[in-house]
Amino acid sequence: MRTSWTAPLVVLASALLLIVIGCTPPVTKPTITISHNAGGDSVALNGTVAFTAVVTPTAATVAWTATGGTLSASSGLTTTWTAPGTAGDYTITAIATNSTEHDTDAKTIKVYGTTTPPWLQGEVEFDNIDEYIIPNPGMTYSPIRFPDDEWTPDGALVDSVAVEIDINYGGDPDSVPMMNVWIESPDGSRVQIRNESQSGDPSGEYPSDLFVAFRDKPVNGTWRLIVQATEVNPVVGAIDGWYLDIKYRYQQ
Repeated sequence: MRTSWTAPLVVLASALLLIVIGCTPPVTKPTITISHNAGGDSVALNGTVAFTAVVTPTAATVAWTATGGTLSASSGLTTTWTAPGTAGDYTITAIATNSTEHDTDAKTIKVYGTTTPPWLQGEVEFDNIDEYIIPNPGMTYSPIRFPDDEWTPDGALVDSVAVEIDINYGGDPDSVPMMNVWIESPDGSRVQIRNESQSGDPSGEYPSDLFVAFRDKPVNGTWRLIVQATEVNPVVGAIDGWYLDIKYRYQQ
């Protein structure tokens, strides 16, 4: 009588299959985080913003959607979003999928109603009342630094500058030597407000129309009052202080 092994083999294979199925690991839920290069979460009309996704596990797939504008790619770890020509808030979403599990991250970008962010206005006023002796002859300067002395936003540009200075030679205008006086902006530009051919007391107010050369120059950095005495004079003078008033504009 011949023994048949068919039935036992079928039973053994079925048992092994059940063991394998029972040992299948669960699907890992992915995580996703997206970032972008839009400063202040804002962009101009029709501007572009580059998005990047970080996903774990790396085998997960990424899909992108946007509530407006266009995406350069609808899948993958990177995409570039082009803003629409209409102002408003728009949300860009990335979905990471791993088999049946998924995770989502989203960013909202504000689109300005103009092609560039609006200019905002500001004003900063500060003085330096430290005494700086003026050698005769010789040169000295008194600094005012922004934003160390007074806060001003990054990228602020000058609209206008007004200055008041106090140079002391004992109160006697006849004792003031010949001198040159400049105001210097942080980028090294200078405006001369007195030259050695002039006489009398250099102290006083100097209006903004003297400093039109500073318009559109950076506000932040070190401003200097520079005084140069050009003749030997027995009377020792000093910069007793000076005051700077800057009106500026900036973009967020």
